[in-house]
Amino acid sequence: DTVAKPRPETMTDIRLNPLDAAWIQTETRATPNHVGGLLLFRLPEGAPRDFLRQLMAEFRTRRDFAPPWNRRLKVAFNLNPAPVWTDDEAIDLEYHVRHAALPWPGGERELGELVGRLQSTPIDLTRPPWECTIIEGLDDHRFGVFVKMHHSLIDGVSGMKMLQRAMSTD
Repeated sequence: DTVAKPRPETMTDIRLNPLDAAWIQTETRATPNHVGGLLLFRLPEGAPRDFLRQLMAEFRTRRDFAPPWNRRLKVAFNLNPAPVWTDDEAIDLEYHVRHAALPWPGGERELGELVGRLQSTPIDLTRPPWECTIIEGLDDHRFGVFVKMHHSLIDGVSGMKMLQRAMSTD
């Protein structure tokens, strides 16, 4: 028996359901299938000038990721070629956590233009399909966090609820 047997999926592999697999299969540059959310915050009173740089540095030190943040797509090479989620232990936070600055004082129009550009760019499906951009330069001592995730990973409503649960009340 010289026929190679397909490698079994690892314990961490999770097959996409048909709807989520369809989000991947219908993805094109003209019709990216991701969702995004903009969260606006006010800087803490007396925040140092480099507060957002410190926040970025803190984000990038994290190495423990829970699903769905640590999942990336993998195509299964067995009888069913549907993609699966697999755990990614080497997440490149320089890629996933980004920084953008509006010319101060940035208003709603400038913020909307930036978020429109961020949202219109397809997600790299060879990596965990999410991006987070910290946006500084907003008027009235505010900053934004724009989070974008592929629809196959999470739907918009569930994603926003997940982000709300992850946020501090202060």
